[in-house]
Amino acid sequence: MTAGTAVGTTAGTAAGTTAGTTAGTTAETTAETTAGTTTAVAFSSLTKSFGAVRAVDGMDLVIRRGETVALLGRNGAGKSTTVSLLLGLDEPDGGLVRLFDAEPARAVAAGRVGAMLQDTRPVPRVTVRELVGFVARTYPDPLPVDEALALAGLTELADRRADRLSGGQAQRVRFAVALAGNPELLVLDEPTAALDVEAREAFWDSMRRYARGGNTVLFSTHYLEEADEHADRIVVVDSGRVLADGTAEELKRAAGGFTVSFDLGGRPSEGGRAARGERGGDPRRPGPAAQRRPRRDGPGAGRQGPRTAPGGRPGLAQRRLPVPHFPGAVPMITAYVRLEVRRTLRDAGFAISSVGVPVMMYLLFTNLGGQNSAAYKTAAMVGMAAYGALGAALSLGTGVAEDKSSGWLRQLRITPMTPRQVVTGRALTGTVVVLPAILAVLLAGGLVNGVRLDAWQWAVTALALWADSLPFTLLGLGNGYRLSAQTTGVVNVACNLGLAVVGGLWFPVGLFPEWLATLSSYTPTNRFSELGRSVAEGTAPEAAALTVLAVWAALFGAYAAASYRRSARTT
Repeated sequence: MTAGTAVGTTAGTAAGTTAGTTAGTTAETTAETTAGTTTAVAFSSLTKSFGAVRAVDGMDLVIRRGETVALLGRNGAGKSTTVSLLLGLDEPDGGLVRLFDAEPARAVAAGRVGAMLQDTRPVPRVTVRELVGFVARTYPDPLPVDEALALAGLTELADRRADRLSGGQAQRVRFAVALAGNPELLVLDEPTAALDVEAREAFWDSMRRYARGGNTVLFSTHYLEEADEHADRIVVVDSGRVLADGTAEELKRAAGGFTVSFDLGGRPSEGGRAARGERGGDPRRPGPAAQRRPRRDGPGAGRQGPRTAPGGRPGLAQRRLPVPHFPGAVPMITAYVRLEVRRTLRDAGFAISSVGVPVMMYLLFTNLGGQNSAAYKTAAMVGMAAYGALGAALSLGTGVAEDKSSGWLRQLRITPMTPRQVVTGRALTGTVVVLPAILAVLLAGGLVNGVRLDAWQWAVTALALWADSLPFTLLGLGNGYRLSAQTTGVVNVACNLGLAVVGGLWFPVGLFPEWLATLSSYTPTNRFSELGRSVAEGTAPEAAALTVLAVWAALFGAYAAASYRRSARTT
C-alpha cells in the first residue's frame, strides 16, 4: 500500500467496491459469528441517519477477540458515527450492535471497554494523575495509574494540569484515560491527530504493547500507512458502508500488482477494480487472525499462543472472563465528588463570585448607611450566607454545561459509572461547594461585625442553610444539562440576581410593596433565608417555609431529570 498517503488525498474508496473482498460480512454471517465465544464486536445491517444524511448505511462487520483492526476512510466517511454506535453513545436507526455478545451499554457497564474519543477538550483544573486515577477507580481491574501514565508517555507530565498541555500532550492524556481501566476492547477514534512524528511512533509502540496483552483494538484513521503498519485487518469505509476488508497483504494481493488507492470522487480506480476481483483479486473473506502474517514486533507476532501483557499480566486465554468485583457505587461516586470538588475550588471565578462577593456585600451593607443594629447584622448575615449558597449551587450547572461542551460528560458515559451515579455525584458536589460560601459569611458576621449567637445556633444555622440549598443545586443542574455553556452562564446569573432580590436576600422584605412581599413569600430563596433567620433568632421554623421549599425542590428535581434525559439523547 502506498505509504504516507492520507485517504483524504489519495483517490478514496469507490462507492461500488463492497461485496467480494470487502468485509462485507453479510447479516447472516454476522449473526452466526456473534453466537460464538470469539467475537468482540459485531455489526449487523447497521444504519444511522442525521436528517437527510445517511452516516452509516447497512454496515455488517465482525471483529474477533485479540484482533487489531483499522477503520480506514476519509473524513466524513462515517468512521466517528460508527464508533459512537459501537460505544452506545448514539442509538442506531436500524440493525444490531453487539460487544462481547451483549448490548454496548452492558459491555461498558461491565468495564470491558475503553475509548479515546475525537474532538474532546482537556478537563480543566485537574492534574493528569488525578484524571487518570479517577477513571481507573471506576473499573473492576484497572491498570496501575503509573503504568497507564508510562504507556501513554505521561510520567513526567503526571502532576501538570491537563488543560495546560499542548495539543499533542493532551492527545496522550486521552490515550491514558482510555487505557486506565485495562479494558478488553480499546477503541481509538483518530488517535494520532495533533501528534508529531516522534509522538506517533511512541503512541503506536504503546498500542502494540497493549494489544499484545490479548486485548482487542479498533482504531479509526484516514492514513493508509498507519493502517498498513499497525493493523491485523483493514476495514475500508465510505458513505457509511464497508467497501473492503482484509489484511494489508490480502488487499495488496487482491490488487494484482496494482497500487491500491481509493477514489474519493466515487469512481472506481485501478486499485479499486482490482480489489473487487476484476484483475485476479481474491474475493474470499480474510481467514482467522492466527493465519495472517505476523508483523515485525506488532500485535500479530506470536499470535498462535496466548498473549501476555508487559509485567506478566494474563493474556486472552488466561483472562477470567466473568465480570470481576466492582469498586461499588459509593466508592465510585465518592471518587467523582472528590474530583469535581477539587476542580470547583481551584476555579478563581468561583472563589470570587460565590465566596468573596457575598462577604464583601455583607460587610458593606451592614457598615454603611447607618444600618448597624445587632438584629440587622444578624438578619443580613443569614441573607448573604443564603445568597452565597445560591450562587455556589447555581455555578455547578455552569460547570456541567462546560463539561458537556468539552466532551467530558460524553467520556464519562464510556466508564462503568451509570448515568444515575454521575448525576448523584454532581448533586453531592453541590452540597459540598456551598459550604465555603455559607461559612465565610458566618465567620465575617462573628469575627468582623460582632454577631453573637449560642454555639448551637451557629451550628444549626449553618446546617439549615447547607441542607436547604438542595433546590438551587437541582436548578443549576437542570440549566447545565439543558442549555449550552454560554447560555447557562447567562441564565444562572439571571436566576441568581432575580431570586436574590425578590427573595429578600439583599434587602428586607419589609421594605417591599405589599404585592412584591406576597410574591416573595412563595419564592424558594425567601423561605430558604427564613429558615436560617428563625434559627438565629431562636424560634422554630414555620411549616409553610418547609412546604414551599419541598415543593420547589420537587419542581427543580423534575426539571433536572428531564434536562438530563434530553442531554443524554443529544450529547
